[in-house]
Amino acid sequence: MRKIILVISSLFILCIVRAQDPHFSQFTSSGMNLNPALTGIMEGQYRFHIAYRDQWSKLGPSYKTIAAGADFRYHIVSDDFASFGIKLLRDQAGDGGYNQTYGHLSGGYMKKLFGGRNAAKQYVAGGVQLGVGQHGINWDELWFGNQFDASILAENIDLPTGETDILIGSGSTEIFMDVGAGLSYIAIFDDRKNIYGGAAMHHINEPVISLFSDANVRLASRITIHGGGEWLLSDNLSMLPAFQLQFQQSHRLYQVGSRIRYNSFENKEIGLRVGAWLRMVSGINSNLEAEAIIASAMLEFSDYQFGFSYDITLSELRIANNRQGAFEFTLSYLFPVTQRIYKIESPRL
Repeated sequence: MRKIILVISSLFILCIVRAQDPHFSQFTSSGMNLNPALTGIMEGQYRFHIAYRDQWSKLGPSYKTIAAGADFRYHIVSDDFASFGIKLLRDQAGDGGYNQTYGHLSGGYMKKLFGGRNAAKQYVAGGVQLGVGQHGINWDELWFGNQFDASILAENIDLPTGETDILIGSGSTEIFMDVGAGLSYIAIFDDRKNIYGGAAMHHINEPVISLFSDANVRLASRITIHGGGEWLLSDNLSMLPAFQLQFQQSHRLYQVGSRIRYNSFENKEIGLRVGAWLRMVSGINSNLEAEAIIASAMLEFSDYQFGFSYDITLSELRIANNRQGAFEFTLSYLFPVTQRIYKIESPRL
């Protein structure tokens, strides 16, 4: 009976995951996943980034997401810059190994609006992502209602599924085109005093992702609104608030919180960020409910950033997963600027 409950729970969660994109708790560390307009917006000239997330392991096969990317910025004229990047993402969800795989090329342009020595420097940036994706599942790892054998009170995978809509012999969608675009705004008031914000739309073309004979199932567009900044508290302390709002069909995700950053400039810069976020999502009845509290920490050493976070489940799912949430690791390397013309003042993401 426990196994049946776990399978039903996993399939239910799978339906939710299918309708929503994978997400990262440390959303500010995955700039290109958050908004194409953040491509190349960093203190360095080149950036390499990887993120790994593992959640809900008590529900059987855990839900894993891994993303990697690289981007760089190139000076065009005056205080204008072009940026380019590439990002890859792989997500696998529970029983049946439902998976999503994406690869994108990203391009952006950052233009200085105005500002100088005695006024805030203000920038606007736009970005576009073009890529491909594919969703898949392993039907052999699932069993269906017609395969429940009453004589043994258990599933019998040798029985026919009775599912005529399954694409027999295929566990993957066709490879589809995926398009996204976004805008962002940055204002730099002083060293460690800035604000930024932006909006993006992902899956603009709403590609077909059907695993069944009905080819009209499409991946809904997702709108993301985000913002944040940094505010100096003392010589060594600053506050970094941030938020994101995501909308995809009837699903909503809100996340808001802040981290405190401590830094030391002895020899090479060392920084430590600690903080927390609250994530709220729309439930089964579409009402917004608290889903998790996220504790996070990041160590900055020279040009490296090591991040860790843990989701403490608040929703009813905590009963099924024995109150175990998700853990997430991030690693970034920022190649320092070697020529003055490539340097920009950038918010800390």
